[in-house]
Parts: sequence; C-alpha cells; structure tokens
Amino acid sequence: ARVWALDRNTFRKTVAKQNKSRDEEIKTALKNCSLFEPLSEDQLSTLAKSVIVSPFPAKTRIIEKGTEGHEMFILRTGQVICDVGDVGEEEIQRLSHVDAEADADLPPS
Repeated sequence: ARVWALDRNTFRKTVAKQNKSRDEEIKTALKNCSLFEPLSEDQLSTLAKSVIVSPFPAKTRIIEKGTEGHEMFILRTGQVICDVGDVGEEEIQRLSHVDAEADADLPPS
C-alpha cells in the first residue's frame, strides 16, 4: 500500500486558507447586495463566516409561496425561476447570480 501523510499544522493551515478564501468570496458577494450596505466590514465578515453553502439540483423547488421562511438564499451560480403553480407552470421571473437587485422587482405575494 502507498500512504500519503500530511502533518497536522500543514492540514490546519490549508483548511484555514480555504475557509478564508471562501469567506472572502462570500463577503464580496454580500457587499454587492444593497440589503447589506449598512453593515460594517466586521459585520460582513461575521455574516460571511456563518453562511452555509447548499447546492440544489436542477428543477428543485427551494421555497414555496405561503410557507414560513427561516432562511435567506443568495444565488452564487446558476439561475432560479420564480413561478406559480407546478414547476414551470407560470414563470414570473428568472434570476441569475448577477441579478443581485432583481428580487426587488418581484410582484407582491
């Protein structure tokens, strides 16, 4: 058998570096959203560290009208379709990760 070894300090530094890179990417995305403009750098950093990245397969219903919400979603990549009824039945709006301000244009529920 061939075994690779990685000492504890190198492992910790590598994980910390990846986490810092991820947090900075999220912080940059948060800065581009007007909702978070009033937040300080420290507040943005704290928020970025608490973000949980959750991938969703295509055509997955993420939220449904009328259900109680306990999460906020920020689209990192790809696109979402805001629709009424069954998936794709009546499309209201299509958003991509570059449409950070578009949610303000959604019709009231």
